[in-house]
Amino acid sequence: MTDRAIALLKIMPLLLCLSGPLACSTVKSNSDYNPSIDFSRLKTFAWLPDQPQGQTRVLHTNGLRLDRVKNAIDQSLETKGLHPVAQAEADFLIRSLVTEEVVPTEAAQGHSGNPGPSPTETPQKVKRSQRYENVALIVDFVEPQDQELIWRGTGEKRIQRNTSADVREAAIEELVSQILLRYPPAMD
Repeated sequence: MTDRAIALLKIMPLLLCLSGPLACSTVKSNSDYNPSIDFSRLKTFAWLPDQPQGQTRVLHTNGLRLDRVKNAIDQSLETKGLHPVAQAEADFLIRSLVTEEVVPTEAAQGHSGNPGPSPTETPQKVKRSQRYENVALIVDFVEPQDQELIWRGTGEKRIQRNTSADVREAAIEELVSQILLRYPPAMD
């Protein structure tokens, strides 16, 4: 084996460790809307007081996360020129649903956690203590009168566990930002 190949094998774990957080920073998002709604007339919003409860994954267990989501949505809508008002005065109401699912990761590594002494050594599967949370967010905008859905944005992001509050807040802000990039919808 050449010196260059050996040097590459030595730095490979470092490259994988550095690329891991970057690979997990993507957000998957989507939206749908009622095409008969004139979104340009919607200038004010309020939150529905009773948020939905569901039966899948873990819902509404993290009050800090819920506050981060609400603050990020408020901030994003305000940058679009919309304003929060009392529910009775709102052009549309917001409800959100946040789910989180803890996903353990596994990695193939040598017995010591480092690559084996030779590239022909068979790696063993070792469970790492590092886990991620798949955080899914649904944001609904509904008519105030009958609570008919007029716009829905969805997104999912993988967030590394055991990170600082600032990192978690930035991840939620990125998730909300990516979802609300699709609002208002481009009318044909």
